[in-house]
Amino acid sequence: MGTTRSVWGNGTTEYALDALLAASRGQSFACPIDPQVCLPMVYVDDLMRGLLALQFAREDELQEPQRIYNMPGLSFTAQQLFDEITHFKPDFRVEYGPLDANMDKFAKLWPDSLSTEASLRDLDYEADVTLPRVVAGVLNAHSSRQLSSKAAFRSIDTCQSGRVNDYMLEKFVSKYLVRGRERSGYIARRQDMVGDIVNELMTRMDIDQDGVVSMEDFLSWSSTHNLEAFVEEYYAERVARVQAGLDELGLTWREKGEARA
Repeated sequence: MGTTRSVWGNGTTEYALDALLAASRGQSFACPIDPQVCLPMVYVDDLMRGLLALQFAREDELQEPQRIYNMPGLSFTAQQLFDEITHFKPDFRVEYGPLDANMDKFAKLWPDSLSTEASLRDLDYEADVTLPRVVAGVLNAHSSRQLSSKAAFRSIDTCQSGRVNDYMLEKFVSKYLVRGRERSGYIARRQDMVGDIVNELMTRMDIDQDGVVSMEDFLSWSSTHNLEAFVEEYYAERVARVQAGLDELGLTWREKGEARA
């Protein structure tokens, strides 16, 4: 499942992209399969991470005899997709008319999900992309509206309560905005700053200081800020302060690290 092309084929899972394209154009969508059938899909970001993990894996760590691995993504029903679309496009309408016999037949033959066991064991790969992120990502590719803030909130709000706390925000920041982005070694690690970053974010977004942030408050903050940019700016400022301290001592990053080791 990708976002860069505006035209695609008529595969069994293509209904999802067709529905998203219709939503971005303000059109209704005729559902061609049973809306309760669950199908496995993978977003291009996850797929590329999985392929790179396989490419750079050590041969002696690959336990599958033929070196063949599933790259699982996420599974959802058509109805779950439509419900998610309406969070971003409230006027989106679905027509549950005659089904496409061929598409519906194959949809019901497909597995509900793909095994994650081998890819997690041998490649340390697991999918990151959530359904809200998929929907926002594809809609953003076909619409001028910026929907990423609402998608981010719904990804943070794992309980779907309409409110997020510092624990939920910390999990999101650590998993999506910090993991795999270290550049300055252990002297200035993003992971070590997550707690401080989350505390600062909660101070700025939790307007009534009740320990939770509503979607309204989150969107209000996001109208002039961006979570990823905030984390990057916080990190850059912290690194600059540490670097200034090193400069005063006349030490390089390497020398400072050796002094602490």
